[in-house]
Amino acid sequence: MPVIDIVMIGTEEDLILAESGHRSIMLSKAFSESELVRKVVAINCPISFPRRLSNMLKGKKKIEDTYPLVLKQAGISIVKVNDKLYVVSLTSLFPESDSLFSRISRRLLLQKIRYALDKLQLNDFILWISNPRIIDIASKIPSKIKIFDSIDNLLVHTETKKFYKKIKKAYDWVEHNVNLICIASEGQREMFSTSSKLFLLSNGVDKIFLNAVKRGVPEDIKYIAKPIAGYAGALQDRLDVVLMEGVINLLPDYNFVFLGPVDDFLYIKPLTKYSNVHILGNKRFKDMPSYIDSFDVCIVPHKVNEFTKSMDPLKVYEYLACGKPIVSTPVSGTEKFKDYIFIANNVSEFAESIKKAATGDNYQAYNKRKDIALEHAWNKKVTRVVTQIETIAKEYI
Repeated sequence: MPVIDIVMIGTEEDLILAESGHRSIMLSKAFSESELVRKVVAINCPISFPRRLSNMLKGKKKIEDTYPLVLKQAGISIVKVNDKLYVVSLTSLFPESDSLFSRISRRLLLQKIRYALDKLQLNDFILWISNPRIIDIASKIPSKIKIFDSIDNLLVHTETKKFYKKIKKAYDWVEHNVNLICIASEGQREMFSTSSKLFLLSNGVDKIFLNAVKRGVPEDIKYIAKPIAGYAGALQDRLDVVLMEGVINLLPDYNFVFLGPVDDFLYIKPLTKYSNVHILGNKRFKDMPSYIDSFDVCIVPHKVNEFTKSMDPLKVYEYLACGKPIVSTPVSGTEKFKDYIFIANNVSEFAESIKKAATGDNYQAYNKRKDIALEHAWNKKVTRVVTQIETIAKEYI
């Protein structure tokens, strides 16, 4: 029998529309598929009215065009994703900032959220917070049990530098006011060094990658000569471009394929000068297994720094679920898979590991990788965390 309702706040509307494999999106779906959960409501981070208007003028897809609309009023909409999962989207008058107008606008959103929860008949629920930048709103939503999901350390993320003070204040609030802090990697323990409420909830893998059915080869990769070393993920500054240039120069007979959104073209521009580099852009989440199947070796060429120290790369789980050999730099989260993947510390090790992975693979290693991925299915992760929630809930009975 279903036992709890979960309200998740801090999901991203753009990621839902893109059917992204982001942790918060995968968790919302996995919660909704659990027999231990009655209803899930995902509340997206607010989008400003100017951005809404810009998206409309550009003809961008709206969430109510994708899923059945339950409610639409000024500043708020609710859609139904499946029988148990609802998504609330919010529109703020002003973009997020430290200005008085932005703060007032965000306070008004709290009224919208309370109205949405009342409309969905939710009054006794677990509050799951998945973004520190939404703490100013989340902290005012009444809930006996509050959980913070620390996906990455945003204090050291280059894209969130302008919100440093707000994020630092949010992490301080989390450490003293929530009932449970879920950390994605061991590297995040030092973020909450005084807390005894830490619960290791590493990333998982979606069932779309665990499907054993052989997939067809996508058209835009079909004619790229093998062997192929492939990367699937956002092309941003966590990608070690200097490392990759060295590896590409050492392996002229390999083709290197990069899939994913390009956050900063100038950053990855040095890679485009190589004839054996193919940047194929962003792909639909449901198509990613087909692309990964087409790689001979999957790579995780991330920088090793303060930010990647807090990470637990989702792509490693997805590569494993497809049974592919993997070469990675020693970023956080890879150490637990050291018996299944190659971990390389420099350019020459990375290039040599790619060659070993491509030429020394076998069916036994393929099956071992798929088997370990099964242990990290999202439904198993959800069962663990719901059991932990039930333990906490007993304190309130």
